Amino acid sequence: MAGRVCHAVELSPVYVDVAVLRCQTFTCQQAVLDGSGAGYAATAAAGRAKAA
Repeated sequence: MAGRVCHAVELSPVYVDVAVLRCQTFTCQQAVLDGSGAGYAATAAAGRAKAA
């Protein structure tokens, strides 16, 4: 990789999930929530449980 960093904003939660999953696939790395250090999978699962 070229040491690039992406900072992006998406308004729709559905598109955020798609963007994060695509990023993880492209980089072969897990996305991490900056504030807590929680991984994407755990954060997404907690969000889905809260929404249900």
